[in-house]
Amino acid sequence: MLKVRSTVDKWIKSHPDLKYANKTLFCLACVKTISSDKKFNITQHINTSRHQETLKKLDSRGQYIANLIIGVLNEKTLSK
Repeated sequence: MLKVRSTVDKWIKSHPDLKYANKTLFCLACVKTISSDKKFNITQHINTSRHQETLKKLDSRGQYIANLIIGVLNEKTLSK
């Protein structure tokens, strides 16, 4: 598990809009989960027009809301 996490962390290092927690990769910009088993899936998502447009529109409030969503997801996973 640790090896998988470190690999995914390397893949998303330059993308602060992607967060990996509890075996789930989450795009804060698009507010959706992404398959993280292959780097191709991550790269493909990053290059989608939806992701690119959402990044342009994000302001500090949008980032704040996305961080709240991640917090809720982490709490739900930890409480299981």
